Amino acid sequence: MSYTQVIQDTLDYVELNLKAELSADELAARAGFSLFHFYRLFLQCTGMPVMQYIVRRRLVHAIYEISSGRKQIDTALEFGFYTHSGFYKAFLREFDLSPTEYLRRFPVKRPHGINLRQEAHMITHSKLKEILKNWDLNAALTVTDVFVGGANELKCDTEWHVNGSYSLQTGINFTGLKTQLAVAKALSDAGFTIALPVRTTNGNDYVTDGERYFCLFNRLEGENLTYKDIFRGDFKSNALYLGEVIGYLHKALSDCSSDTIYNEVNLFDTVMRWAMPKTKEYLSKNNLSLPPSFYDDYITVFGSLYPKLPLQVIHRNLHPGNIVFKEGKLTGFINFEISERNVRLFDPCYCSTAILSDSFAENNSDLLAKWPEIVACIIAGYDSISALTEEEKKSIPYVIYSIQMIFIAYCSGREKESALAEVNGKMLLWIYENRHLFA
Repeated sequence: MSYTQVIQDTLDYVELNLKAELSADELAARAGFSLFHFYRLFLQCTGMPVMQYIVRRRLVHAIYEISSGRKQIDTALEFGFYTHSGFYKAFLREFDLSPTEYLRRFPVKRPHGINLRQEAHMITHSKLKEILKNWDLNAALTVTDVFVGGANELKCDTEWHVNGSYSLQTGINFTGLKTQLAVAKALSDAGFTIALPVRTTNGNDYVTDGERYFCLFNRLEGENLTYKDIFRGDFKSNALYLGEVIGYLHKALSDCSSDTIYNEVNLFDTVMRWAMPKTKEYLSKNNLSLPPSFYDDYITVFGSLYPKLPLQVIHRNLHPGNIVFKEGKLTGFINFEISERNVRLFDPCYCSTAILSDSFAENNSDLLAKWPEIVACIIAGYDSISALTEEEKKSIPYVIYSIQMIFIAYCSGREKESALAEVNGKMLLWIYENRHLFA
């Protein structure tokens, strides 16, 4: 049974027991996983923590019953909220609106259970055009699919381009959407170029349809960066400039950080408790292996360095496709829905590994030979804007190892990303075997 099916079974069980006591321990035991592993799988498949998901499902069902005429207090108590005040605060925290205001702004439909395999794949262009009637675009609608992944290109299930000028995004993780909107506002207020949401005809930032949100953003002028753009012309200068713009982004994000908005992630703990065991398992099953010294060195050296690394809000998904350029100059950044507090070194290292991933998939030896210099220039550019500490400089290979192990662990449990798991498994071995190039 796939991980997706295990979590789907959990969602079905939750849907049938929303008025009963539910705990993460109980659900993990039903799924046959440790609590920590279950947390990670659930977040990976749904985009939100398990207990937040349960609260959200209770709120969705409760607001439907209230819209049908039931009293708020009776409904709140039935769904496990001990007071009307507790229900009100939970609803406001989840939807940024009071129950009364939500009912005034949005039509409420009977909730249906989440189907992880069908939820995004069932969205047709005809459906999207119906959704887009919520915005006054004053033009015939043209919806275009978005493809991501460079050499491993896949059709995106959560984003479409509209009339060439807008990006329509969807999901079920309203917390991620609120993070994206908070980052957009904060960076815009700081004078940074950012894709902003287009208000609906009702003045909202997004619309809901069943369990999903749909949010329309202005597209930034320019083109999404590709790994090939980095290698064109003077690749060292290109990489240096890329590192500089990431440094400027981090300066803006550090000024608008808020612990009340962003999750904080312990990178070392995540790797030790989840990604490293999954990486070992995946490599072993696929006749790939790293020497024990790799893991021992990671635990000893990075374990001592990690507590000294500065944290801040980062983009977290900073591959070249989320950076927009025009005529060789930065236009802006997009897609901040998984932004979090993490070691700041994560973003420049993640961007570097994303460039390698596409080069590696093509098995282009010329590009691979240049990659160590690309990494060095990205780091140097970043350091010139947001000066790195000595501990951070020593941590660069270990952050890269961390990213690779997280990617392998994530992709190995998802059928659609199995090819990416294979590429990144081989990448990790290649990076380790050529570690002397990064000294």
